[in-house]
Amino acid sequence: MQNADLIKVQAEYRPINSKHYFRLAYDMYSQDKTTGKAIDVTFTGTETKDEANIMTFEYRYQLAENTRIRAGYATLDGDEESKNIDDDRLFVEIYSRF
Repeated sequence: MQNADLIKVQAEYRPINSKHYFRLAYDMYSQDKTTGKAIDVTFTGTETKDEANIMTFEYRYQLAENTRIRAGYATLDGDEESKNIDDDRLFVEIYSRF
């Protein structure tokens, strides 16, 4: 996506003295055709405007002082006319800070 506009809405919640952390984020991307040379024509010769919406939910748990478990779900919802395809991701990771 070239010359993109982004609107991000994010909410985080971490209780005081807790090992839990929650995050919900929503990103709205759209192509800005007012600056630079935005690509308007695809191989078929039709005009497209790339747009995508990404929603992410994340949960983190502090397993030890320096070790955390992170799990989440992200979904990308592309516009029917754009080249962005719909995508769903589930992720889990364990990481430590030294």
